[in-house]
Amino acid sequence: MRDLGDSHDIYLVLRPFLGHLDTARSLLHVLGDLDLRHLAGVEGFHRADVDTALIVLRFTEVALHRFGERTLEVLANRAGLPMVIPSQLGADARREFFLDHLSRYTTYVQLYPGRDPLPLAELVAIHLAEHASAPRASTRSSRFRSSAGFGVPALRD
Repeated sequence: MRDLGDSHDIYLVLRPFLGHLDTARSLLHVLGDLDLRHLAGVEGFHRADVDTALIVLRFTEVALHRFGERTLEVLANRAGLPMVIPSQLGADARREFFLDHLSRYTTYVQLYPGRDPLPLAELVAIHLAEHASAPRASTRSSRFRSSAGFGVPALRD
């Protein structure tokens, strides 16, 4: 298991999120040049009670070693959004972020670089908004349909 201190993930904070998707998309669009060269994937989390989304830029090991964390931070900062960088948090704050704060986000999506013409972070925001806006499932066994047509378990309370 990788130590959380070695993380090369950058969490971009979008608040409010639902109802402001056009703004989120335009802010995230500028990160499209990272997709095929530097990102291993992008994740999205949404917390309904505070209408906050976290878009996680997961940089490849190659990008981390080539540029270093500071340059990756500068690249991510082009979106102009507040950031949480777990590797820059102390051990207690990092533990609290992952175990307490992040665990309260009830909607999750994840995508990997592919052939879609939209930037990956923007595409994650679109899918995250779709899932977060969907009517709440009445049971934990409910399933969403992904855009690829595969059943995806609901990750909501």
